[in-house]
Amino acid sequence: MTRGLAERAGLWYAAGLLALAVGLLSWLPLRAGDQDLWVHLSAGRWMAEHGGLPRDTASFSFLEPPRPIVAYSWLFQRLAHALEGLGGYPALLGVRSALFAFTLALSLAVLRRRAGRLAPAAFALLVLALARHFVAVRPFLFSYAAIAWFLYVAECRPRWAWSLPVAAVLWMNLHGVYYPVLWLLAGAALAGPWLRRAGAERLPPAPLALCLAAPLATPAGFALLPQAFLPLEGVRGFVAELARPELGELATWTVARGVLTPTTALLGLLALAGGSLARAAEARDARPEHAALWAGGLALFASGWRFAAEAALLSLAALRGPSERTASASRTRAVGLALAAVLPVVSIVDLYREPGAYPLANDKLPLGVAAFLQRFGAESRVLHLATDGGYLAWTLPGAKLAMDMRVPHVFTAEDYYENRDAFSTLQGLSRAVERWQPDFVAAPLFAAGFESRIRTLPRFVPVFFDDAAALYVDAQRRPEVAEAWALGADPFRPEPARIGAGRLARMLELAPGSARLRLAAAELATAGGRFDEVLAHADALVRDHPGRPAGRLVRGDALRALGRLEEALADYRRGASLAASPDRGPLCRRVAAALADLRRPSEAYGAFRGCVAEDDPAVAPPDRMRLAALAILAGRAEEAERQLSRLYPGVEAGRRPALLRADLARLRPE
Repeated sequence: MTRGLAERAGLWYAAGLLALAVGLLSWLPLRAGDQDLWVHLSAGRWMAEHGGLPRDTASFSFLEPPRPIVAYSWLFQRLAHALEGLGGYPALLGVRSALFAFTLALSLAVLRRRAGRLAPAAFALLVLALARHFVAVRPFLFSYAAIAWFLYVAECRPRWAWSLPVAAVLWMNLHGVYYPVLWLLAGAALAGPWLRRAGAERLPPAPLALCLAAPLATPAGFALLPQAFLPLEGVRGFVAELARPELGELATWTVARGVLTPTTALLGLLALAGGSLARAAEARDARPEHAALWAGGLALFASGWRFAAEAALLSLAALRGPSERTASASRTRAVGLALAAVLPVVSIVDLYREPGAYPLANDKLPLGVAAFLQRFGAESRVLHLATDGGYLAWTLPGAKLAMDMRVPHVFTAEDYYENRDAFSTLQGLSRAVERWQPDFVAAPLFAAGFESRIRTLPRFVPVFFDDAAALYVDAQRRPEVAEAWALGADPFRPEPARIGAGRLARMLELAPGSARLRLAAAELATAGGRFDEVLAHADALVRDHPGRPAGRLVRGDALRALGRLEEALADYRRGASLAASPDRGPLCRRVAAALADLRRPSEAYGAFRGCVAEDDPAVAPPDRMRLAALAILAGRAEEAERQLSRLYPGVEAGRRPALLRADLARLRPE
């Protein structure tokens, strides 16, 4: 392969990977695991309504005294709110994709200028290292784009240096807490030329000096500066992205299922940059500013996982292409490169697999609880877990809430631990209720034992639940809500028969996207033989939760009861492909049962055997019974006898089939 052809192939590969990554990201919905977006949206709405910046938490939180707010992302918040008003969540997702494309395109230009033949491989690693950081819509997306712009101007367009102060001022108003990264970029560009005698074209010092002053060109002014250096030790234990990387995690280079992990991609990129710096130092061609950026990125990454993307971007300028001697081509090397090129493609597709509905994957949001409170508690005091504070603040602008996850910039670690104790200990719950006197308590479903603890406060009555939370009302403060909506059942383990079809229907009107409510209603309809209703609920589950197998299982059961076996089999198989390994058993059993009903016993046996490790002694007896029965139906006498001997050791072989039939008759049918 000639050098020119190799370069063109590398460029086309990088461009294709960029298009693939941006295209997949464009169809990736918002995910509810990170509620910071709704914090920003509610702050942007407040600014739009009041014409100023929020100074403290009094507008939405009942915590006293109010916590002061330094609005270091005010421009992002106003922009996000305006975009949501114009085009809803899809507009926000469009900006996310545009920033990803912008960041990657500029990075590719820098790599082509600096890394030569190494550029395609380095770019592939960069795409994987950045991909997971562009899932959420948060201010740091603009920080990534700003870093890429600074590198692009410094390395490719030094004549555009006067664009940097403008970009810096915009950046600081979009995400001002990142000013240390701005200072690193501008400071390295200023100091680098003075530390080397000759080299690349210098950036003029005046625009770089203005960049250093950009943090002061924000509404916060000098108050912004301490925000970047707040102590984090107290919050690392409950904010995962602030945890420091462990040496063991960094020493693990992982390729599993043909997928390269983002962490491994980052480590590969940093290693390539480090090797490039070493070669440049050996050749006496080192540029101190590049070493400073690489070292600064490493220092940021060492302080927390949140800064992995910054470390990847800051390493780009340090990359340097291999020499002609080390880059010599061979057929074996070309085949190896071709195989290696497939790995990033497979990895990016795997990383952006989407289990949720577009534009919002809502499985972890208290959508139903928020809808209930909008109607019956819009101006109430709501005690809730901090992680739900962002969404509740956005959906309940008139309510008084507890807190959100702006720790430590707004709320303290002590605030968080007191809030967590309210949902994990009886003492914490009693203290919070006595101190804050909430009208409603929204408890997360993962709060083990909460139902038994809140029963010690009998005035709190369960009135609603969804996929994320259970809602209780103080019957003394809001008796009309308690009387009209009391569940009479445990919302953590709801029994549909006790709740009743009428109340479930009312709840579904408020929260039509709730999987738990749909499943409860489908269970009642199944018990009553109303399979048309069951199919309607199943269709809603598949539509609203496309990545969960529950809807396929419910629809398959209804279709099988109606005798539509081929359709049921298709749903069971689709559900089994979506289920994680621990949850695949029920669907495997149903696939096998549907095949048996279709008089295809060999396929039924093969399908079930593929889900059960038949030689594993830990296989549950019911599954071993089904495996033995299917082996008999399939005419596999040897396999059937092996399972029967394990089920009934010490029993004569002739008696075992009769015992199996009797035991199967007592099993719940699949």
